[in-house]
Amino acid sequence: MTDRIEATAGGLRVCWVPGEAFNRFEFEGTASDETIEGCLRAVWRHPAYRYDRHELYDFSATRAEGVSADGMRALGSLNASEFDGAPDYRSALVVPEVVLFGYSRVFRAYTGERGENVGVFADRDAAVTWLLGDEA
Repeated sequence: MTDRIEATAGGLRVCWVPGEAFNRFEFEGTASDETIEGCLRAVWRHPAYRYDRHELYDFSATRAEGVSADGMRALGSLNASEFDGAPDYRSALVVPEVVLFGYSRVFRAYTGERGENVGVFADRDAAVTWLLGDEA
């Protein structure tokens, strides 16, 4: 079993780490439409990736450069198609940077029916509390 999956696109690096209660995506570097999509595609399509529990996407160690509403709409549509018919696990996005936080809300709006299971937070503790709900 793979403990983690790492991917890089441009100046952005992501590490997917499976966990007991939820899986984590830890991003580091410069986040743009292209780098976020490249990293997520690489992990979501990796043979060892498992969508089998809630997920935390942590953008705390990133800075936005070249992020747009159009890019977030495309990413939301990609998310909706990648997970069409998948179980309704929650996805919490931790995005303390104001610009990326706003665009993350656009992403959430375009994830289709999954949108109700996608939360956007500036604070990691709040994201974990929401992610685990009654399990916390």
